[in-house]
Amino acid sequence: MIVTILVPLVAAIIGAVGAILAAWLPKRRPPRGAELEPELQARIRNQFEKLGLGRRHSVLCDNELAGRSYRLPHQFGWAEPREVSVHLSESARLAFAMNQNDRRVVMYEALAADEWYCAGDYTPPLAVAAPDRSRDEF
Repeated sequence: MIVTILVPLVAAIIGAVGAILAAWLPKRRPPRGAELEPELQARIRNQFEKLGLGRRHSVLCDNELAGRSYRLPHQFGWAEPREVSVHLSESARLAFAMNQNDRRVVMYEALAADEWYCAGDYTPPLAVAAPDRSRDEF
């Protein structure tokens, strides 16, 4: 049952992340307030499109997103969406601190800004149920 819910969800999110990456990358400003010349901006956009970086980054983010989407309901339970958003924003800052070109920065920023995602509306009700501990051995 979870697979039938997660597969379409992941496919939709992959497409959304690709679109966000495509829209975000050309608008992102270089550090220290430097401005890029319009010709250089056009070259960067062209390379982004010709190399299929939106699709490439979407595929690379797939595993991270699927794992995060599974863990968040268990980690935050019935927390307020704002708490999830703060957590995702912190994940973006951490990824950026480790590598300024990390594709996860954009993904986490986009997810932190998405009210639907932070509210956990993509999760089936059983995904947040308490785990079955009846088989745990002590």
